[in-house]
Amino acid sequence: METKGTIILDWNGTLLDDTAICLDSMNQMLSHRHLPLLTLEKYREVFTFPVIQYYTTIGFDFETEPWDKAAIGFIELYLKPLPLALNLLPEPLRCLNFSNNRVTSKPLYLQCNMMPF
Repeated sequence: METKGTIILDWNGTLLDDTAICLDSMNQMLSHRHLPLLTLEKYREVFTFPVIQYYTTIGFDFETEPWDKAAIGFIELYLKPLPLALNLLPEPLRCLNFSNNRVTSKPLYLQCNMMPF
């Protein structure tokens, strides 16, 4: 009897190449606040988790603006172009093919991080 497994993949940067959408959304927010815009190289250099640290690093001041307002603002900007820009990365298919050849009763966590961070 074959055991079915579970594969858990991250969406952003693993399955979906949403870097351009993230960068554009953040640059809109920075521009609105008269803060320096990010280049792709700078974005990759400073992006981190938790994202509140990333926001602080690029100039957001959460003593004058609530974190929730900035976070919701980003998500609103991010979601607008998303349906038209579904750029799936080709590399996860390799990971899925690899995992298809394995049978396990435990979830299989694959990190197919193809972004050059």
